[in-house]
Amino acid sequence: MGGAASLAGMPGSGPGGGYAGIARHPGGGASFATSGTDTKIDGCLSVVLPPAPVVPYELDLFEGGSGGGGGGGGAFGALGCLGGGGGGAVTLSTPWTIYIDGDVIASGASGANCYTSAFCGIRGGPGGGGSGGMIRLEADELIIEPNGTLNCRGGNGGVRSLDGTLTPFGGNGGYGYIVMKSPFMDLRGEILGSLILNDCIVDFDNDGDIDGIDVLYMASNLEPVCLNYFAESFGMVY
Repeated sequence: MGGAASLAGMPGSGPGGGYAGIARHPGGGASFATSGTDTKIDGCLSVVLPPAPVVPYELDLFEGGSGGGGGGGGAFGALGCLGGGGGGAVTLSTPWTIYIDGDVIASGASGANCYTSAFCGIRGGPGGGGSGGMIRLEADELIIEPNGTLNCRGGNGGVRSLDGTLTPFGGNGGYGYIVMKSPFMDLRGEILGSLILNDCIVDFDNDGDIDGIDVLYMASNLEPVCLNYFAESFGMVY
């Protein structure tokens, strides 16, 4: 759940929930599989709020969803705005085939916008974006068609504007986890999240391919990696 609208700002609840914004400042972005982003500042704001820490993947990782974005701080009677809720959790399990030719979504919500006056003191901070949640698929055969999408994208930070540019000042939420377990996979659709295949992390940097950058991440974090499966996946683009 996203942080509540209040004068003080409230942190997002759930794992990886975003930090609360101080007076007039935007709320922080939530994190889950990947990190959210920093908040922005302008001539009226002085404190950059970092995203919450990433929640490392474990085999029994909490599957109820991810953290919400932090609520923005208020001032002089102006409330800060709500943080976006974290993505939920979707689990599909069958001893037969899972065939996806549409959208499966566990994305985070965007932080609420706060449109404010030109006076620095009379403004509430926009909310931070919630992080993407978790999608878990387990089957004897798993087929994601080209039109299929698994979406654990984080929400955007809320907007504030003095000049009409509608700049997002709240922190963006990070991506969630997409966990697949199957002896046979045909993955041709779009995957928006940190991919875990048969309990092995293969796409460490969440860029949609398995390459040398992922090898560098793997070298510093071997515990969750199945080396033989990583070798088979190297060079794979999804």
